[in-house]
Amino acid sequence: MTPRPPMTLDRLDTLLDAWGADPARWPAAERDAALALVAASAEARTRQAAAARLDAALALPDPPGASMRLRRAVLDGIPVPRPGLAARLRGLLQPLGGWRMAGPAFAASLALGVAFGSFVPKQETAVDEDALVQFAQLDNRYQDFLP
Repeated sequence: MTPRPPMTLDRLDTLLDAWGADPARWPAAERDAALALVAASAEARTRQAAAARLDAALALPDPPGASMRLRRAVLDGIPVPRPGLAARLRGLLQPLGGWRMAGPAFAASLALGVAFGSFVPKQETAVDEDALVQFAQLDNRYQDFLP
């Protein structure tokens, strides 16, 4: 069996990080050397005390909750996503029954528009502009604006 190198502060840090500050949890092969280092070095005792504080904090049943002010600050900092085109279309079509109902309705209206446009005869006659303006205005109150 090869002898173990002497315990160093780096190796003690590794033990503390892996198994915590309680020497009973440290590997038996290294426990005596680590305890000797802790007894001899003030720096090693400081590091073990810091690990013990961390162990105590991790052993708490529930972490302390955030204050309402902190929660509000975090929630206010979250950007609100703007809905994309698909989501806006979905919102418009939802009252109509969604795509399953709106799609066929759109297709039917398009087909009717094309069919109606094909049955209307084309008019090749000249249009009297004065009559068109009067027809557009639908009354005689605007005679001042006629050409």
